[in-house]
Parts: sequence; structure tokens; C-alpha cells
Amino acid sequence: MLSTTAASYNLPWLIIGDFKFILHDTEKFSTHPMDKNEADIFKEKILELDLIYLGFTGFPFTWSNKRKGHALTEQRLDRVLATDEWLAIYPNTTITNMLAIGSDHHPIFLNSNPNWKNGKIPFKFFVSWLDHEDSRKIIADCWKKSISGSSAFIIARKLKDIKLQSRVWNKEVHGNIKANIEENDRGQALANARKQLKNWFDIEEQFWKTKSRDQLINLGDQNTSYFHRATKSRTRRNKIEAIQDEEGKWITEDGEVKNCFTNHFSQMATAEPINPSTELINLIPSNITNIDNMLLNRKPEPDEIKAILFIMASDKAPRPGGFPPNFFKSNWDIIGAGIVKMVQNFFSSGIKICKVAPSISHLLFADDCMIFCKANLIEAQNIMKNLQLFGSTSGQLINFNKSGVFFSKNTNPSLIPKISGSMGVQVLQLDDKYLGSPLFTHRSKISSFKPGVEKMKLRLSGWKYVPLNPEGREVLIKSVTSSACIYQMNCFKVPKKTCKDLDKLQRDFFWGENIENPTGYYPKAWTSVCKQKELGGLGFMNLELLNSSMITKIGWRLEQDKYSMWYKLMDAKYLIGRNVLNMDTK
Repeated sequence: MLSTTAASYNLPWLIIGDFKFILHDTEKFSTHPMDKNEADIFKEKILELDLIYLGFTGFPFTWSNKRKGHALTEQRLDRVLATDEWLAIYPNTTITNMLAIGSDHHPIFLNSNPNWKNGKIPFKFFVSWLDHEDSRKIIADCWKKSISGSSAFIIARKLKDIKLQSRVWNKEVHGNIKANIEENDRGQALANARKQLKNWFDIEEQFWKTKSRDQLINLGDQNTSYFHRATKSRTRRNKIEAIQDEEGKWITEDGEVKNCFTNHFSQMATAEPINPSTELINLIPSNITNIDNMLLNRKPEPDEIKAILFIMASDKAPRPGGFPPNFFKSNWDIIGAGIVKMVQNFFSSGIKICKVAPSISHLLFADDCMIFCKANLIEAQNIMKNLQLFGSTSGQLINFNKSGVFFSKNTNPSLIPKISGSMGVQVLQLDDKYLGSPLFTHRSKISSFKPGVEKMKLRLSGWKYVPLNPEGREVLIKSVTSSACIYQMNCFKVPKKTCKDLDKLQRDFFWGENIENPTGYYPKAWTSVCKQKELGGLGFMNLELLNSSMITKIGWRLEQDKYSMWYKLMDAKYLIGRNVLNMDTK
């Protein structure tokens, strides 16, 4: 039906209802596993027809068999799919899964014109402004003003003046981009009008690239439609239609949403008095010498400050003030001296959040930690005592809402709720992940790495590759899809089937398998495309070889770090005195 609808209508369209299928295992609550073949077919169809899943708020499942205990099954069978053209007309469409009354299906409420109250539009300094002579003059004039105060205050005040004057200039002089394009289009017969028209097209492309925050596609290829779609997608993702509070209640009113966030973070960002333990502090070795400390606290040189700034991506997300790194780079001859002075003063005296507050110059972040113990209440309670001692001594409290405990299969089932309850943490499941990688592997490694394949499918379905030329798709594959699984490949020997599935997704994306090319015609073998450009290929990653090379690095480290703790663990468990380079990896 979906294929027939797509082939029959050129108008924008949307489809809502019971699709009888689910997309991911998170869309099903049951003792019976999902049918992955059906899910793959459904995903391929959505990707093939270039449809967008609009998401939802409210109940996570839309169908239930209304049974109890282990017989209960709930699934998200009902959903809304739309074309990009439909979303261009109704960009603020919202979907709410409502409470089911007397039916096994939850009703879905579609609102194509929600009463969203857009807040104050934040200022953004667009890169295209830098090409106008007036913009440089505004920056220079504002920077010449004499302002008293700390160096950080002076910089902030000057940037504020630039912001205010740039707003007025953009409205009164620079004008509307689309209107200027249309005005110059009527006089395109004249050579100067053509030149001016091209200039406005370039400005439009830069404008939408800045708003999309896309760092992968370069300017100069008129990718305006791609950047426009990316911007609209990011806008929908950033909209907060409703949130669920700690009691499970859905909040939709703007004032209540703000209060919920404020209360949550006010409770999180609390300080408690610390009670340092001298015995514990004495256990910490002193590794930083006085010379090291002097180097860490010295003022950075002007060339160092400039170098750090200039290696930043020019179009990265701007700071809260709205100025991207490109603003500082392009105007370094005007503002560079002030920026250097501010940074050096920060390292010398720090900053103050108010006049009476002490100066601060560093904020430290503690990384994650894994602790192993036997599955009994005594050891669990000892761990909690040690964590409390650490918190009272260091002032760094443990967030138990983000902590978890995992039990081996040999653990007595009756102990699991007692131990997790005494520790106040959730029980981790076998399919939980850490930094995107499986924390535990199944007997079937293919199942363990299946979520990585699903994640890449979702990412590809979110890209509208129709407006991209082959060069643009090449950049996306090299920058994103090929590198998305590097962390996993650096830690695990990924199954060959998983590598082939990932290669197929990249291959289909590159050759443009879609409505116009449903059969997926591939003019050249993917192995040939993955060759280096000097050998006639495009230099794409061969994921299986990439995985082997990264695992080889681990083997080399095992040979080089024989006195390290991790080598001793690997040797006791797996190597048993053997040389890793001569072992049979099977």
C-alpha cells in the first residue's frame, strides 16, 4: 500500500494507523523476542520511500493483549509517517499516544498546527555577513570603544554592542535573503545582476549551513536544500512539546516545563559539607611534581591561544552569545589582542561569578568506574560505605540514578532484588551498552552488535540523500558512517556478517537506492570502490580489514605492556603464558 501511494501521488502526504510491525526491540515488551526479519522489511520500505517517522509523546506502546504477568505483550504498532514535502507545510506537527479506553489499541492524536509559543530567537552571527564591508566596520567601531572593567567584562560588553548593531544592520541594510534573490532574478539578463544573484545564492547557502550546524558538507556545491532539510530536522528534534516528571505525569504547559527543569537541576546541583578522611587522602600517590604544577598553571603564550582558536571548526555551534569560531578567526587583526589578554588574565587570576566570590580557574570531571565484587549483601554494603567515604572526602557525590549493577548467570535470583535495592541502583540487562558498545556479549555476537547496524540504518534514514550529489555522499560515508563503529572495532572482533551488513548500508546509500533506483543498481563492486584512489577506488574503509588492524594493535600492546595490570589479567584468563602473536585466534 505504501509503494502504491508513493507511486500514485505527487502531492505531500501522510499516513497514520496500525502498521502491524515494529521497528526496534525497544518497541516491544514481551517474553517473546521481536521478528527481526519483519522489522528489517519495514525499515527498508520506509527508507526506500523516503518517509519520516514523526515520533510521539505519551504512552510508549500503542497495543496491548491486556494479559497479566509473563503473558503480557505490549507493542508500538501504531505510528505516523510523512513525506518531507508534507512536513515543509506542517513543520510543527505533533503526535500524542493517548490512553486506551475499551480497546486494545491506544488512540493517536495528530496535531498539525500546535499552539507552540516560540521563545525569544537567539542571536546568531552568520558567516555570510563577514563578506560585507559594513560588517567589518561595525566590528572595528565597537572594538575601539573605551570600556572600564575586567578584561572578560570588556570583551563581553564589546560583543554585546556588535550583536545589537548587527541586528539593526541586518534588518535595515543587509535585508531578506530570499527577497534579494527574487529581485536580482528578474534582472538576470544583465551581467552585473547575474554576479549579484550568484552572490546572494552563496549567502543563502552559507545561511542554511550555519543554521543546520552540518560540518560534513563543504560550501560551493549549492547544497541549500540539504542544509534546509537538516535545519528543519534539527528544529523538530530540539522542540520540547512535553516532558514527564519524576511521578510519571506528562507536562505540556511552558511555565510548568520550565519549573520542572529548574527544580530538577536545582536538586542535582546541590552542595553538601565534606568531611575529608586523612587516612584516605594519604593513600593517593603524588604524581605531579612542582615543575609539572608550574607548567600547568603558567600563562599561555599568544601564539598558543591563537593556534587553539584557529584549529576549531569555523562553522561549529556558536557560543551562547551567538558568535561562531569563524567570527574570531576572520577578525583576529581587530579583536585578537583583546582575546589574548582576557585568556591570559583568566589563567593568572581566574574568574569570579560575582564580586564577592573567590576566583576559580579549573573544573575537574570524574570519569566512570566499574567495581567488581561477590554477589552478597555484605560486599554490596561495603561498596556503598566506600563510595560514601569517597563522597564525603572528595565532595564528589555518586549519581545512583545513572549507576547500575550486573549479576552473573550463577547468581541466586532471590538475591538480585535485595542487593540492587540495598544499593539503590537499577539492574543492568545483558543488552545494555556503554559509549555505544555492548557492555556484555551474547553467545551470538551477531545479536550483540545488531544495535550498531540498526543505529546506522536510523542515521541513514534521517539523511535526505536525494539532494546530495555523489561527492556529498562520499564525504558523509567517510566522515560519519565509516567512523561510527570505530570504537566498537577497537575493542571487539566484530562478526563478518555485521561488517557485511554495515558495508551494504554504505553501498546502498552511496549508489542511491531509493524510489528512482529500487533495485539498487551497483555499477562497480564495493571491494573496488574501497581501494585507494591511486588504485582506482574512492578510499572507503573496508570495515573487516579495519577491525583486524585495530585488534592487532591490542595484540601489540599486550606484547609491550607485560608489567601492566591489564596484561596480567589477560594473561591469567586467556594467554596463560603464551605469546599472543603466535596464538590461534579461533
